[in-house]
Amino acid sequence: MGDAIDMIRAARQPDGTWLQAGRQPGRVWFEIDAPAGEPSKWLTLSGIRVLAWWDSA
Repeated sequence: MGDAIDMIRAARQPDGTWLQAGRQPGRVWFEIDAPAGEPSKWLTLSGIRVLAWWDSA
């Protein structure tokens, strides 16, 4: 599990956000997040929550 946490920490940008990766193949019915390469509010929320959980354990 520590390796996964290290990957999450490494992906964090200097401004504290995480960037949206490339799109998965297939049909997109509606856009819910940032374009690829842009800061993602949903990935940032998830990253912050996971790191807070890990650091509190």
